[in-house]
Amino acid sequence: VYLGASDIADYVPSGSFIDANAAITNEGTIVQENLQLLIQKIKAVLYDEKTWAQYLEPLSQPMTDWSGGSYEKKWSWSQERVDGHCRMCRLAFARRAQGGYFNTTTQRVEGVVAPPFGHDFWKTTWKSPESEVEVPH
Repeated sequence: VYLGASDIADYVPSGSFIDANAAITNEGTIVQENLQLLIQKIKAVLYDEKTWAQYLEPLSQPMTDWSGGSYEKKWSWSQERVDGHCRMCRLAFARRAQGGYFNTTTQRVEGVVAPPFGHDFWKTTWKSPESEVEVPH
């Protein structure tokens, strides 16, 4: 679900996200009719595996092909491999991890190393009421 800049489809495949922008005005007012449509789309993704797969399918294209190459042109400075650790996830991790710091220049977590996916850390950490959690070494 995406809520942000209205030109997002210029950079990522338009079929790969649910655009929530119509559900709220720039002033923050909720548009009920559009909110209901958004809810229907989210429910469809949550309850129908085929619908979920349809949102993921456009992401199987090479990034160089996304939106006619707009994504590559805009973000060519970033040659890092895109994996399961999106920048927002890294920022969230760095803020929760004791000793962690998010370097805004490199867009990387510093001070701690995130455990691999599947590690028990990920199963319980985000449920913790603590503002910062210890990262296993």
